[in-house]
Amino acid sequence: MSFEAIPDITCRRRLWFSRETVSHICHLVAHLPRRGTGGVHAIPVTVKVMVALNFYTTVSFQTPSGDISGISQASVHRCIRAVTDTLFAIPDSYIKFPEDRAQQEARARGFAKVAGIPMVQGVIDGVHVPIRPTAGNRDVFMNRKDA
Repeated sequence: MSFEAIPDITCRRRLWFSRETVSHICHLVAHLPRRGTGGVHAIPVTVKVMVALNFYTTVSFQTPSGDISGISQASVHRCIRAVTDTLFAIPDSYIKFPEDRAQQEARARGFAKVAGIPMVQGVIDGVHVPIRPTAGNRDVFMNRKDA
């Protein structure tokens, strides 16, 4: 299925982003070289981005992400690597934390007002990933969600 044919609700459900945001990410990675898949066809940027986002959201094996787009696992790996490398190269444009004490306190008050959680400076995406502790360091790996 091409990106242009995906409704916004499906885009949000499968990729966790709106069509507008996915389009923006496509523009960010548009400078990626168009490499072939071992055949005569290059993988379009939209497919590269959709494959990478699908992989990020499912945290699954690479083959299912490729099956959805009709490309091999090796091509999926190259897409994920290229998109990830590009996004890691530009974090300062999108990830900002307050630098001085006043900004930090204002941000903490904002989070406390919204969620009732004090002293918060940022969140990632709300997905809870339990961490299994090692035998010698249980207190370091405390899973607060289960506590």
